[in-house]
Amino acid sequence: MFKQLARFFSLLLVLTFAVISPNVEASAQTSVQTTLEVGENELSTIGRAEAKRATEIAFVKITSDMRNFIREVYTGDASTITGIYVHEEFSLNVSQQPSGSPGYISPNENTATEFKMARDYGSIGMLAHNYLAGDLFFQLEHGQVIYLVFGDGMVQPYTILNVLRYQALQPNSPYSNFLNLDNTEEYLSAADLFYKVYDQDDALILQTCIENQGIDTWGRLFIIAVPGPIPVNSGAL
Repeated sequence: MFKQLARFFSLLLVLTFAVISPNVEASAQTSVQTTLEVGENELSTIGRAEAKRATEIAFVKITSDMRNFIREVYTGDASTITGIYVHEEFSLNVSQQPSGSPGYISPNENTATEFKMARDYGSIGMLAHNYLAGDLFFQLEHGQVIYLVFGDGMVQPYTILNVLRYQALQPNSPYSNFLNLDNTEEYLSAADLFYKVYDQDDALILQTCIENQGIDTWGRLFIIAVPGPIPVNSGAL
């Protein structure tokens, strides 16, 4: 456990002090101008009782623009997430952290990085700097659907259940305590915040920093989503 916490603190340190490489290569981004159609008779439950959104979840039709993005991130690897797609908002490539580098976050534009350590706690984490792809996370709202695209073309939808915002009380320290900006009576240590966010079976979490008062790492934003509707095979290729 202490080794895992040390890895988490190293992640916070990277989020605090990461610097963009001067030779950043921009990843290709699909311009998403698509309308996803919902079928009224294909209902599925979310799999987390507190979501209570079963009547709003339905079968998703893969449209041509979404299929084009799926083709772009296709690798044939069913075990790896290669893309994130949000209707009328954005599409992002997904990079993987190198072995032994839990604090690595891609310096490329239009790219999120899967946080491997989240898998140890049953969730899926996606990290991005707030001056790159992470800036797009602020557009997301409760109830929107995020689509994870796997390397074999499989698409797994997630519905946003919660948006959490925390202020880092010592923004330049990896050991900072955090204040809940929506419930100022809640103070959490870095470790407690990690467990609250990532110790959730089957959840998807998008994380970036909140910039304020000229400080890039003033706070943290977490977009938390749960599975639903049902996964679909895009038949993209």
